Parts: sequence; structure tokens; C-alpha cells
Amino acid sequence: GENSIDPNLAGLIITPPQKDYTEPELRRIDEFMLRGEKSLVVFASAVNLKPNDPTLLATLSTRGLEPLLDGYGLHLNMDAVFDHGAQLRIPVISQDGQSVSLRHPGIAHVVSDPRLRDEQRRLDTSFTAFFHMTELLFPFCSSLELRRDKQPADVQLQIVARSTAEASVETSPTVDMKLHEQWQPKPPLQQRILAAYAQGRLKSAFASTARAPRSSRVLLISSSEFLTNPFAYAGNGTGSSNGDAQLLLLAQPYTKYLTSTILSVKNTLDWLTG
Repeated sequence: GENSIDPNLAGLIITPPQKDYTEPELRRIDEFMLRGEKSLVVFASAVNLKPNDPTLLATLSTRGLEPLLDGYGLHLNMDAVFDHGAQLRIPVISQDGQSVSLRHPGIAHVVSDPRLRDEQRRLDTSFTAFFHMTELLFPFCSSLELRRDKQPADVQLQIVARSTAEASVETSPTVDMKLHEQWQPKPPLQQRILAAYAQGRLKSAFASTARAPRSSRVLLISSSEFLTNPFAYAGNGTGSSNGDAQLLLLAQPYTKYLTSTILSVKNTLDWLTG
């Protein structure tokens, strides 16, 4: 936060932070966005997991990002989303030789369904980052809310990804993300926002009247491990350790979903650079 961000950059990407952002750091990002024709992409939720930690015990923290994101009209809730209507399913062979599916509602399976109305659409495939895509996995999400009052009326706030209507949230300080044989939904169950953007002549997240002279844009994908294979992230060993055998076994079938993730990231970079 001591120095200004290079104005020659087209945009910034924030991946899940390992420590809290300070206010001077956030103000430098805001200063950069107010130059106009700048972009910010945030791949982060309030669900934080440690690398190489097979316990998969998550802590809830927004890492100090709230003042910045709230100021742009994108509120990140302090919760963990469990989508019981569409979730990751991995086929495995049981000890008796039967094929069974392991499922994890903490990893939302977001698909494109043209039959749904706009306000229920789960994946906006007209949006650049998800253009013409049929499915994506959103691991370890938090729910979002749009704060229309935080930005002028001519700034667009748009939802681009949602859960199903059977999603619950957990708000405990720590959340167990290990695989379980049975998952018990906790009411209320409802559709949750998982990704959204703000675009236009953004008003400063901190100054009351300052606005960008030209259009800038902010995309928030509320998935803390969107860019990773979550089972490899938790199961990989360190040093002399070989890692967690079960998690690394599950990491192998998960890789088939990473093709879509890589394509989405490439599309996101296109959106970031205009």
C-alpha cells in the first residue's frame, strides 16, 4: 500500500489471500480502478482452507476485502454454500466391488439450463467468462448479494452464476469440508448468487463522490478454489510426506473438470483486457 499500482496494467487479479488486506492496500486498488478502463477480477470466497491439509477444516474470513467489494456493490457473505441440488459427484469402486458416487455439496456443479428464466439462470453463457459453456465446478463458495445503493444507477450490476434453489449456508467460524456419506441440508434452502460483476463509471469504494472518468469493471467469482484441483490442494504431500492417499485418488477424476476451468480463466483474461 505504500506505492501506486502501475497505471500501465490493464487489470488486477486477486486470488484467495493468505492474510488480511490492509486499508492502504485496498485504497491503492481503488485508486487504480478510478483511472478508468481498468479491470479487477477476484477469485475468492470467505471459505479458507490450508494447502496440504487433509483435514479439510475451513475457516470463514473475507480477509479484509469487504470495504472494497461492498463499495462496488458486490457483498461477500461470511458463509459457506452447500448446494444439495447440483454438486460434484465422483464415481468410485466400493470395497465390495460396487460402483458408487461420492458427492460433495460444498463443490457446486453449475450448469447451463436454457429452460430457466433469466432470474433463475444458473450460468450466464452470454457472459464472456462463461461464454457457450455447459458446466463449471465452483469449489467452496460463499453467497453474494448485490448492493444497488453503493453505485450510481448507470453502473451495471449483473449476476452471472447461481446455485440451485436447494442450497443452504453454514455460518460457523469453522466448517468441516471433508467427504461424508450423508449430508443433511440445513434450512432455509434457496438459490444463492455465486458470481457477479459491476461495470461502468465506478464510484470510489472509499471516497463519497469520486468516479472513474471512463468505464471500469469488477468481477467476483466467489469460489476459493476455483483455480485449483481442491483434492490435490489438500492432499498433496510436503517434504518427505507422500500426502493423503484418498484425496489424491479423488484428485484424478476431478481433473476432467479442469478443462472447463482453464477455458473459463482464458475467457476471463479476455474480459479483463477488454
